[in-house]
Amino acid sequence: MKTTYKALKTMTEDEFVANELKKQEEAFKTINPILADLLTETEEEIREYYRSHNH
Repeated sequence: MKTTYKALKTMTEDEFVANELKKQEEAFKTINPILADLLTETEEEIREYYRSHNH
């Protein structure tokens, strides 16, 4: 996830998840589909990341 710590602290969980999913979708338009499958993070994984860094 490429969101900065400062941005993470100013976003709601839903904003953060939507932002990360959008970035993932954009990035995967230009990479190999097999690699994309390996790098894909689920919504729940993104939410867990947000929660662990935004107590």
